[in-house]
Amino acid sequence: MSKINQMKRDIDKDINDIKEILKSKDCNALLDIHKYMDGKYQAKIETWGLSQYGWLDKLGFDYTLIGTEGIIDNLRNMIGKLEGYRQDIELNAYKMMCGSSGKNINIYNTNSNNNINNNVIDFSILEKHITNNETMTDEQTKEALSYLKELQIIFESKETRKTKWEKAKKIIGWLLDKGVDVALSYLPTIVSMISK
Repeated sequence: MSKINQMKRDIDKDINDIKEILKSKDCNALLDIHKYMDGKYQAKIETWGLSQYGWLDKLGFDYTLIGTEGIIDNLRNMIGKLEGYRQDIELNAYKMMCGSSGKNINIYNTNSNNNINNNVIDFSILEKHITNNETMTDEQTKEALSYLKELQIIFESKETRKTKWEKAKKIIGWLLDKGVDVALSYLPTIVSMISK
């Protein structure tokens, strides 16, 4: 289980907890979950206090200024902020996997003609990298190698970039569910394949 997926599951649980408490309309429970969410996310979400009742810059929430209706409105607002935060986590994970940390994967560019740039990917190197990855179980290694084979078929096909991208999206979806080590094995290849 990757850390990113665990974070997304935690956020989903928090969103569902807020929705359940909002249904109950129990004043004490509303206040408790408001304080809990504030404590958990105030430092993580930069715009946490914007558009929220009782929010004072540099001080946080002043609960003496917020009535029950204000708590309810804030909790509804928090749902939207948490949904946005969840999307930001996915985007940041993608940026991290595509960033400079992907330098460990060798992608060889050769120019046999000054007008043509052929991207040559050595899939045997990628296969070796996955096979030697000690952070994966045997089952995860088999799954990763299976996706690598699928990626190689997509790469070697004569299809358009758009078609290749459509087929590669399934692999990217799978990557976002895995740890960074697995993703780093694939992302440079996918980017190179689509840019060809």
